[in-house]
Amino acid sequence: MNIRIYKLLKMNNYEQLVEKSMNGTIFHTKNYLLTKGVNNVLCIYNKEEIFAIFPLYENSERKYQQLPMETPYGGIVVVKELHNRHDYEYLREIYKLIIEYLKDNYIQIDFSIIPINLDVFPFINENFIPEVRYTYIMDLTMSIEKIFLKMSSNRRRDYKKSFKENFIININNADLEISKILFWVNDSYLKNRLEEEMKLLIDKKKGALLNIYNKNYGIIGQLFLCWDWKCAYVQNVYVDKEYAKFGISTRLYIEAILYAKEILKVKKFDFNGSVLAGVENYYRTFGGEQQLYFNLHWMENHSELLKVDYYDYR
Repeated sequence: MNIRIYKLLKMNNYEQLVEKSMNGTIFHTKNYLLTKGVNNVLCIYNKEEIFAIFPLYENSERKYQQLPMETPYGGIVVVKELHNRHDYEYLREIYKLIIEYLKDNYIQIDFSIIPINLDVFPFINENFIPEVRYTYIMDLTMSIEKIFLKMSSNRRRDYKKSFKENFIININNADLEISKILFWVNDSYLKNRLEEEMKLLIDKKKGALLNIYNKNYGIIGQLFLCWDWKCAYVQNVYVDKEYAKFGISTRLYIEAILYAKEILKVKKFDFNGSVLAGVENYYRTFGGEQQLYFNLHWMENHSELLKVDYYDYR
């Protein structure tokens, strides 16, 4: 096996590679990566066949830092399907090549990964610290009735409660009002990048902004949803605290689930989970299946890395 590096814009077959891969997502596509400043892609070849690709989140400080880290879908995209033990040994060889390249070229490395076979030992063996994370995935091939039955009684009650008030819900992709959904972003540069990302996904018909209005107050809740050929993903959510008691958070998520199933016709819905206790418990009540993933961290000065508490989720 060997490594070759290509300019992202010059890889004409890049999108096809991602779509036919085992684990490619919207977060690996060319348009999405370009909004994150990714210009180069590392390709792992077995003879003359591309086995895997790895987008390079580079910056001027020699740091490899995936943005955002909150999404589970970074890291390695395996183009070739794996069927047996021999194939999975190839995967370890891929990991070793990528680790060697990363450690030779960067002083700090941070990215997320959903391991295809839960094997992150090659990273641990090279002094990467694995940060355990979880998301929740809902199976949208079930009937709507079964989807609701898998939800907790609190979620079903909140959903019904939200209809008692005179709220209006729509999908507004023309005149984006995003100041509220990005309320948590203080850095103006980051806010501009996130706004650019949302507008691009909407323009490419890969994203939508769901809004809940109160006639007198205006927007009281928002959810940004993006999707690819197999799954829809929650990206950002805003709920006005004054109206939370009316079940609008649950209403937003369920409307997004119904939109993904009935309009987009994708097979999965990803809550883009959290390890914060309150948020994780809330997501779990929708009845999705827990999915493990890892954030992987490494620093050239390993003693500095050990000072960082990646497990302080308060």
